[in-house]
Amino acid sequence: GGLAPGFAALLDQGEANQEPAVRIPYSVVCTCFNEEHTIAALLDSLLHQTAVPAEVIIYDAASTDRTLAVIDQWRREVEPSFALRVAAGDRVPIAQGRNQAAAEAQEQILVFADAGTSLDRAWAERLLAPFAHRPETEVSMGWYRPITRNIFEESAAYFIVPRLDAVNPMVFLPSARSLAVRRDVFTAVGGFPEHLTFAGEDTLFDYYLKTAVKHAAFVPDAIVHWRMPEGIWALARTIYRYARGDAEGGMMFWDYYLKLVDSCFKCALELVLLAMLALFYSM
Repeated sequence: GGLAPGFAALLDQGEANQEPAVRIPYSVVCTCFNEEHTIAALLDSLLHQTAVPAEVIIYDAASTDRTLAVIDQWRREVEPSFALRVAAGDRVPIAQGRNQAAAEAQEQILVFADAGTSLDRAWAERLLAPFAHRPETEVSMGWYRPITRNIFEESAAYFIVPRLDAVNPMVFLPSARSLAVRRDVFTAVGGFPEHLTFAGEDTLFDYYLKTAVKHAAFVPDAIVHWRMPEGIWALARTIYRYARGDAEGGMMFWDYYLKLVDSCFKCALELVLLAMLALFYSM
């Protein structure tokens, strides 16, 4: 099916910031696996939000590094103002981990974030503003930007990260690293689809949301910064997981197909131009 009737309550950047945000309680839901070097940065950025969460629930998928120890040390040293709970579980797909963490959340607004990211200081305040100013809001979609450290990562980001100026909010399927959903809506669509192997669960979940909800908001200035995969092999694994998840979800076939045709056409055109240039210089 298409979008639900009435799915048009979309906020742009200016409208989202016209009124001061009303503080509303919310739960942050996150999963992690072997994030000993990044999990503290995420917790720090949550602690310093202009709208601090009531609680943070992290599902750890049987990390084999010091992730759990780092979380415990951070909790003892910082003594955060929010409740911090860690569910140490099995090595399960990210969708199942998110669902289990969400099941333990106490608040009515679930905000999803990812380990390995850092959040703008006003990220949560901006993401939650639609719920505060328009009580009928069911979903609020934020934005994300890649953290690039070299020309390779900048080039990779061009291909795997959508451009904000090319996004149509009506069909945009946001990443779960910057997303807020009402608990009743989350439950009504069945949470994240657990039949997917690696990734793509947020794309299919977004599709379920957009066919069910009537009032959603797109807030592009609620920004999460996430680290690009380091090196060509890590990038290849990431692309493989994304593609496999989309295939298992049965979505975006034509999008991949058209991108393939477009890339092949551009490569062919460049080869023709190169051959003409070589012929010109040989003459």
